Amino acid sequence: MLKNKDNIFKPVIDRIKRLEDLNTLSKHECIVQGVLDAIDANELEVHSSLPSVNNMIQYLGYARETFAKAYRDLIAHGIVESKNRKGYFVVSNNTLMKQKVAVLLYAYDTFQDTLVSELRTNLPEEITVDLFFHHNNTETFEDIFNRIQGKYTVYIVAPIENESSVKLLQSIPASKLLIIDRFLDLGAGYSYIAQEFENSSYQIFEELYPKIKKYEEIIFYFRDHTAV
Repeated sequence: MLKNKDNIFKPVIDRIKRLEDLNTLSKHECIVQGVLDAIDANELEVHSSLPSVNNMIQYLGYARETFAKAYRDLIAHGIVESKNRKGYFVVSNNTLMKQKVAVLLYAYDTFQDTLVSELRTNLPEEITVDLFFHHNNTETFEDIFNRIQGKYTVYIVAPIENESSVKLLQSIPASKLLIIDRFLDLGAGYSYIAQEFENSSYQIFEELYPKIKKYEEIIFYFRDHTAV
């Protein structure tokens, strides 16, 4: 039951409740679509506030994580913004839910340029690709990560190989994260595309064996931490 002071939220709550009756949407989907429908109907305008998670629990009775997930999805699509200690606010009336991809790389070079160019060429026009560089600096990596976390639908990351990076990246759902360039073990379910040096180097030596077998000794410099 909405109190008088909360009547401002009634349109969006009513829309979510109507969607419940369809029996084809999950509770999470009902929340997301209810907010979008309210925006389309001009019942929620840009800068309008949304009910807090606690309010939503009171009005609809769903689990806290259901509301949190719905708001995270709306934030990731650029529809809603969370302002520290002030709540959730509508920041866009583009209810097409434009996909946003964050690409976090080491530095700008030919390889990285080719990767990003291919992404932008092959992804649909409605998908935005934003590029960030951490320069293999842990502090920079953490700063960028904290600024972009929860604001994108997909994250493509060339990671720094340390424990703090692992913990940060594990906070992103496996379905939204792709590790590239270097392998970083985040556990089951996470996807990666990484360069492989050990087996490929061995294969090259096998191919060169007829030519190099005449040498008594060959010294090959190989840094352990580059192996994947």
